[in-house]
Amino acid sequence: ALVHRLGRPQGTVYQTLYSPDGAQVFALSRYRSGQIDAWDAITGEHRLTIGDLIGANCFAVSPNGAQIAAQKARTIRVWDSHTGDVIGDLPAHNIELSCLAFSADGENLVIGDFQSGRAEIWEVKSAELKLTLLPPTSASEPQGICCIAVSPDGKRIVAGLSNSHLRMWDSESAELLFDAKGHNESVNTVAFSSDSQRIASGSRDSTICLWNASTGAKLFTLHGHSGPVNSIAFHRDGRRMISGGQGNTADSVLVWDAERGQAPFSIETHARRIESLHFTENGSQLLSSSQNDSICLTDLQTGKVSNAFSELDGIRGAAFSPQGDRAALLLRDCIRVVDTSTGKALSIISKGRGNAYVQFSGNSQTIFATCREAHGSNWSIRCFDAKSGDERWAVDSGIAARTFLNYIRFAIRSDGRQLAAIYPREIKLFDAMTGKELGSVGQGSKYSRVG
Repeated sequence: ALVHRLGRPQGTVYQTLYSPDGAQVFALSRYRSGQIDAWDAITGEHRLTIGDLIGANCFAVSPNGAQIAAQKARTIRVWDSHTGDVIGDLPAHNIELSCLAFSADGENLVIGDFQSGRAEIWEVKSAELKLTLLPPTSASEPQGICCIAVSPDGKRIVAGLSNSHLRMWDSESAELLFDAKGHNESVNTVAFSSDSQRIASGSRDSTICLWNASTGAKLFTLHGHSGPVNSIAFHRDGRRMISGGQGNTADSVLVWDAERGQAPFSIETHARRIESLHFTENGSQLLSSSQNDSICLTDLQTGKVSNAFSELDGIRGAAFSPQGDRAALLLRDCIRVVDTSTGKALSIISKGRGNAYVQFSGNSQTIFATCREAHGSNWSIRCFDAKSGDERWAVDSGIAARTFLNYIRFAIRSDGRQLAAIYPREIKLFDAMTGKELGSVGQGSKYSRVG
């Protein structure tokens, strides 16, 4: 389900990343001279801005989420991702930076040069150049590095080049392991599988290639996009892969069988912007809702879309139970709980109110919502029994519900015992079973246990 709509960075957004631990979300935008913004992925709270990044076109986050690296003037600067403090500068003066990647242990930073086709490995702590990864001596044509990735086991580094080649080095010895042509145009994106045994590359020529990471042999060439492929990622099970690319009429996302190279299906279930996505617990289906009042259930093996929800009107958003068997739909005047396989209504809650936000508890037994009784009344947080729809408790926030932009957002602790709600200047903690306020954290407030 859509957990947070993060405050929009001002200016074009060039890159977004989750920290590997899932705790933070980062975005690089071209506002003024360029900046990186960071948000808490659980609460949606804006945490950090790193500005004055003139000309920066990429950044990287360390595997433990503690460091950010980006171009700063003629150096590569590394910051503490929690405080924004500068950790150090890497004097990579002779690099026309095109891409960055941290090593698996976070101790080194790999830098790709778009001009020469070489890559450099720098030690972050000492700011010393450790290794230079050189192109083949026989290479004569332009071969700038467009993208780079480090294998999860830390042993290999792969780069996609402007001359349509894929190149891989040993990260310890700098030995060139292979240099192979797999595309007809520049390689825009590369990724390793979680076991480090396969590589996927996506190209401006609209194709995707799968490679054996040990031998450099090309396994498959996949066709499905009608324009450049800009992003690619393996599912953690290694059996599936997802790619994003440009099309003739709209951008598209394709899901592939990464083991057999079978034809994909496209997730094109909505005519307008998708508002929320949720994988079911076993990873076999995708639930989505959009701006055009629709909700879809897509089978990720076949691409078949269920039309069970086509008769519903005015869907403003949706939350899905952790098991994926139920959905809580934000309709115009209520929240409807439905069976996701049939679309059948199981209960109707918060009828007659303006409902802005909804979540299931971790055990799917309760539903929490932000509501207002009428325009101008205060926002309230309410707890309902997910099966019967009965209201268990309600808390008045004291914040006037002037628009649907200032509603109270919240997060539920994984064990379902506490709820953290985001107020304008603080985060309030509540007992999720009773609604009793436990304390607060934030500006002008220290956490204090109540009762």
